[in-house]
Amino acid sequence: MIIIQGFLLLPLFITASVIDIRRREIPDSINILFALTGLLTFSPGKFIGILIALPFLIAAIVCKGRMGGGDIKFMAAAGFILGFKAAVFASVTGLSASLLFCTARHILKRRKERNTAIPLAPFLSLGCTAAFTLQHGGLFLL
Repeated sequence: MIIIQGFLLLPLFITASVIDIRRREIPDSINILFALTGLLTFSPGKFIGILIALPFLIAAIVCKGRMGGGDIKFMAAAGFILGFKAAVFASVTGLSASLLFCTARHILKRRKERNTAIPLAPFLSLGCTAAFTLQHGGLFLL
């Protein structure tokens, strides 16, 4: 089931990333499908992983207009699939990659282009893919 789940997740990550890059949103349908893949390997212990979305929700409230609801739902679904520890890894990895990207863009771009929003789905997808791969490769003790 883990292999099937991985093959289902990858196209969803790619689709979410492409749509987020083009339209700056992650459709609810993608997040629902994403969460449904979690049912393939469901365990009650993984359900607490949904809490990983809480910092994203707080950021959306504090920084109005800077983070969308799609990112929050995306990470809630990721937490449901990965469990809390792996979802924290996915979040930190994805946000670190976005920070590196923003830093490079800040250095290389003109001043007026520096403060434009970036889509988070590609970076969160990267983090989730890494966490899923490492988790099922036996590197996380869950």
